[in-house]
Amino acid sequence: MLERRFRTYTVQDLVDMQEAGRLNLNPGFQRKSVWRQSDRQKLITSIFDGMPVPSIFLYRRSERGRPVYDVLDGKQRIESIFMFMRAKGFTRDGFDVKYQFPEDDGMYRYEWRDIKEWGHEAVFRGYEMQAVEVEGDMSAIVDLFVRINSTGQKLTRQEQRHAQFLQSPLLKEAQRLAVRHGEALQHMGVVSEPQRKRMRDVELVSELLVAIIQQGPQHKKAALDRAMANSGFTAKQIKQAASELGQAVRTAERILPDMKATRFKQVSDFYSLVIVLDELHRRHLSTRSAKRCGQAASILKRLAMRLDELAERQRNLQMPRNVDPELSAYFMSTREGADALANRKKRHKILSDLLENVFEEKDTVRAFNPVQRRLIWNSAKAPVCVGCKEEVTWDNYHADHVKPHSRGGRTGVENGQVLCARCNTSKGNRAAPKRGRPVRR
Repeated sequence: MLERRFRTYTVQDLVDMQEAGRLNLNPGFQRKSVWRQSDRQKLITSIFDGMPVPSIFLYRRSERGRPVYDVLDGKQRIESIFMFMRAKGFTRDGFDVKYQFPEDDGMYRYEWRDIKEWGHEAVFRGYEMQAVEVEGDMSAIVDLFVRINSTGQKLTRQEQRHAQFLQSPLLKEAQRLAVRHGEALQHMGVVSEPQRKRMRDVELVSELLVAIIQQGPQHKKAALDRAMANSGFTAKQIKQAASELGQAVRTAERILPDMKATRFKQVSDFYSLVIVLDELHRRHLSTRSAKRCGQAASILKRLAMRLDELAERQRNLQMPRNVDPELSAYFMSTREGADALANRKKRHKILSDLLENVFEEKDTVRAFNPVQRRLIWNSAKAPVCVGCKEEVTWDNYHADHVKPHSRGGRTGVENGQVLCARCNTSKGNRAAPKRGRPVRR
């Protein structure tokens, strides 16, 4: 049950609340700012014109014995006012507006300092805004937030999830990963900056986490809503999925560094590609070889080009009669209902079949056993480090993979070599250690 009261605030009242730390523009359920600067400028000119603006909604709660107000609706309006005035927390966000006051002989651009200098400050600070203050339990408040944001720039489905499942461990991890991988996703063309503001990157990351935990493609809406509401996923599962997702995204970027020039930048195709790459990782296939990644890129680009050609022919009503069945199946899965489970499974199988034979299977045994270490040591012509050419003792000896294990190298005597500790550490997953000045021991 909600209690509500109606009152009027001046712009100065809101500024005072902001400076006193009693106004919270970003409660957990609030969405990101989506207004453009032109929207903010229109609001400021409306205030100077004395035009009424829609009411703001504030959730009144107590914090350390004093009232604090969470903004349910009106964030963009209040934020724009604070930006224009360079109020506390917005001192670097100022902008100007083009306006003509009665004494002006034309339109001029005014910043806040100009407004104060020419004596228009009091009119702006005294402008009154209608407000609705509400109190109640959090579930009712979130429901109200979703309802009042169902018009205008409506909440996206992910923005609604953000409000409704604020405490979901899965959502919290998805938001963290969206920050971490957001620039990479934007660079690849998968999401744009405006889409990131509407939390599309969080939605995509959430979907990928669910699919990785479930080890396969899932139906978009049903699986995601169910996972947010009551996932049943443990913290360990979520953490492991986050690690796998990061690895799969980096692999996708390594294979297709120019992804934005291919159809795999489309969310439906990118989703399928990442899930397949994660599956290949779980099957211990090495995806670090530059040569193998190049082969995979050629296959994916050829598929993308053929699909684009098919789409162009369909647009011109020139569909060929004999089309490869797999190509046709993939193409049809991207038409209507691209995110349906059946279509996602089709794309997953086709991409998996295309890529699984490209990459080498990694040896399940990573470390050389004692017998292998002795054989590698004794088969060397001299106890000398292959990297720095310095003499190595048994105590300082490292049995190293000539071809790195992470790149498909086998853990066998024929793929072993003698390295000192320093060179083995510097080598990492490269085919040879860094060349540096030898260190005398």
